[in-house]
Parts: sequence; structure tokens; C-alpha cells
Amino acid sequence: MVPAKDCRTGRQGIPRRARSPRNPERRVALARTGTQIAAEPFRTLRVVMRRVATVVSLSLLFGVFASSLLADAAIADPTYQAMNAAGGIYWRSAPDWNTPVAQAGNGVYNGTTIAVHCYRSGTTVPGSSNTMWEQATVVGGPGHGSGWVNEHFINDGVGINQHSPGVPPCSTPPNTPHPSNGCYGDYCSGKDPHKTGCSSGAQTLASKDLSGARLELRWSSRCKTEWARWIQYPLGLKSDLPTQLVARQDTGYTQSATYDVNGVPTDRAASSKSGGITISWTPMIYSPVHLVRAVAYVQCGGPSIKGSIVDCALNGKVQTEAR
Repeated sequence: MVPAKDCRTGRQGIPRRARSPRNPERRVALARTGTQIAAEPFRTLRVVMRRVATVVSLSLLFGVFASSLLADAAIADPTYQAMNAAGGIYWRSAPDWNTPVAQAGNGVYNGTTIAVHCYRSGTTVPGSSNTMWEQATVVGGPGHGSGWVNEHFINDGVGINQHSPGVPPCSTPPNTPHPSNGCYGDYCSGKDPHKTGCSSGAQTLASKDLSGARLELRWSSRCKTEWARWIQYPLGLKSDLPTQLVARQDTGYTQSATYDVNGVPTDRAASSKSGGITISWTPMIYSPVHLVRAVAYVQCGGPSIKGSIVDCALNGKVQTEAR
């Protein structure tokens, strides 16, 4: 068989195979692929933008949180440790070395952590010409209370006669006393509850009745203080005469009053007598948080018949519950 001529080329040959019709679905698929390729950069940009927005949001949130922390830190008083205080340094009631608040445990020791409130110039201290004083409060370690302490005893890294970093000047006392009180805060410790006005409105938290006396633990809500009180009834066959009256805090800190062999308070100013009944009391302990108990040591025997058999069986010591 002779191949037919190609009428378009004039050449003989095998007839050309008919083309297959175009596939419309393939064209659509290709079109879609092209659209996806073209849109890919925009999709990537959107992802990047979302991630950037997330990072920015987290940064802003962290910034607010950090600002809050900084604000809180700015509000809190800076803390430092005490130094040069081997054996302990009493608090002072003023920026003056000659005004010690001489109460056992009431002060700072080496390693005591204190929060420093403000500063003011005052007198020098033994062994140093430093005249910078700061008002502070014990917040950790050994020691107790608050008051004035010379900067010589504060480990703050600054030179002599300079205040601790971050501490403002004392324009007014950090604690404002009640207008009718003669003391405030820990400055009430060691003070007379009647002379300061703290006894006004005071209440009895705990008591212990004896044969011829009554032991009480007193509390002042206006001064946040506690003290021990002894009520001595008229002397008789069964009378309990004290030798010592103590207010004891659960930290071991105490305030006390003493008596002679006749049960008369050594400090007559811390007692009153009316109708044969004598009332005496200890100085106060500022104790808004810690518990305090009243303790009395009574005579068994003496210049006259004193104390019942039951009371003396207590080894001459009676106490209230801690409140």
C-alpha cells in the first residue's frame, strides 16, 4: 500500500494522528496552581504579620507586668543587713546615741535584716564620726522592733555620712501616733499603759484567779499592746503576794515589774490603791501579731501567813493563757 501524499506538504507519509481535545479540568487545575503560587507570598506575609502581632502583644504585656513589679518595688522600703553590731545595738528613740531604748532583744545584731524607712542627721557614735541616722524596722534574723539606728551599723555599701540607697529623708515620722496616745508602734514597748493613755478602753484577754489575788492579761486595741496586771485583794489568812509580774511574748521578749517582801511594787508609779485593793502592772509590749501571756511569781510563806496550799503547790508560779 502506497502511503498517501500529505496534501499540505506534498510529501508522502503516514497520516498525522488526530490531536486529543484539550482537557478543561487540567486547565482549571493549572489555573488554580498558578493562583496558589501567586498568592503564596501574601499568605506568608499574613503569617509573619500574625506572628509579629503576637510578639508585640506579649512584649506589651510583659512591659505592663514589669512596670507593675517596678512600681511595687519602688513602694517597698529597701532592706539591708546590720553590721558592726556584735553583741547587739539597741534602737534609739531619736537620731542621738544617748537615747537608747534599753530593752532585752530590742535592737539589731550582725546579720539582722532591716527595712529602712527614711534618714536624718544626728550625733556621732562610738568608734565612728558618722552622723547619718536612719529609721528602720527588723524584718528578718535576730533582733526585734523598730527605731533609729546609725548608718555605721548598716551594710549598704555607701561612704560615711551618706544615707542608704533608695531611702528618702524623714520629713515626718513614718508612723503617725494616735492623737490621744503618748506612744506609737514599737515605741510603746516598755512604756506605762496609763501614762501613755493606752489603758483607756483596754480589755482583759485572759485571767487567773488565786486565793487572794487575780492575774490578768490586758490588751489595748488603740495601741496594739499587751501587759500583765495584778489585783491584790485585802490581806487576810489566804493572801498571795507577788515577787515578780511578767508579760512574756512568744518570741521570748518580756516586760516585768518587781515587788518587795510585803508585796509592794518597787515602782510605786505603776500601781494604784483604793479600798484596800492594790492594782499594779507591767510596762507594755507592742504585740499586734505575737501572743503574750501574763505570769506571776508569788510568795509561799514570808513575814506573815500568805498563800494557800493549792497556790504554793504551783511552785509559786501562776500564768494565764497566751493571747
